Amino acid sequence: MSNAALETRLSPVSSTEFVLAALRCTSLRVRLIELEIIQIGIGLKHGLISPECAIDLCNEVAPGCLDVVSATMGETTGGGEQC
Repeated sequence: MSNAALETRLSPVSSTEFVLAALRCTSLRVRLIELEIIQIGIGLKHGLISPECAIDLCNEVAPGCLDVVSATMGETTGGGEQC
């Protein structure tokens, strides 16, 4: 069912509740991404993974985010080896 079809079937209160639930799910997903990125950093810090592997893993977890951050720092984040 498309978003438009779903919205037409829901009353304003139901629609609000649906959006609030979706926002809660999104918030939880962002926290999960944060924890995964922290774990990648810990692995890199302790030599368990290479910098290239850390970049690849980060791009899997949060596509495009590392590129935005590194662009502001003047770096490039081309992946390399397979993890």
